[in-house]
Amino acid sequence: MKMIKAAAAIAAIGACAVASAQGDRLDTTPSGISVRAGIAISMDSSLTNSLGSSLIGLGIEYRFSTNLIKSGETYLAIDYMTKNFGGARGSILPITVNQRWFSTKPGRTLRTYGFLGLGVAIVDIIDSGTTLCFRGGFGMELGGSTFAEIALTVAEARNGIKPNTVGIYFGYRF
Repeated sequence: MKMIKAAAAIAAIGACAVASAQGDRLDTTPSGISVRAGIAISMDSSLTNSLGSSLIGLGIEYRFSTNLIKSGETYLAIDYMTKNFGGARGSILPITVNQRWFSTKPGRTLRTYGFLGLGVAIVDIIDSGTTLCFRGGFGMELGGSTFAEIALTVAEARNGIKPNTVGIYFGYRF
C-alpha cells in the first residue's frame, strides 16, 4: 500500500512538473495547483468502529488547462484521510476527476462554488483494495489564494467498512 501511495504522489508531482514546463522557458512557479488540509468526519458506524469518528484530511488538486464542461473548471483531486501518520493500516486515498462551477465571476471576494467528482478510492483499513468513489461539495474563496470547502466523499464498502466522510478543509491555490 505504501508503494501505491508513493506512486500516486510521484505521479501527481510529475504531472505538475511537466505541465509547468510546457512554455518557452521553464517557470518553476506552481500554477493550477491547490493544497488543502482539514478534518474528515466519519459518516458510517463501520468506519467509526475501525478508525474513529474523525480523521486527518489532506488534499492536492491539479487544474487541467482544458475543461470537460465549458462552464467550469476540471481538476484532478488526490485526498488522503488517516487517523495518524504512524504507517499502520487505516487510510483512505480517493483519486477523482472533478468539475467545479463558480457562482460569480473571478475577482470577487467570497466567491462560492460547487463541485462534483468521480474516481476510485484506495481503502487500506483491514486490507488494501480499490473501490468506486464519488466526491462533491461546496467551497468559498476567502480572498487572495485561500479557500474553504465542505466535501462529501462516498465510496463503495470494502470488507464491510463504508469509507464515507464529510470533510471541512482550508486550502491555498498557487
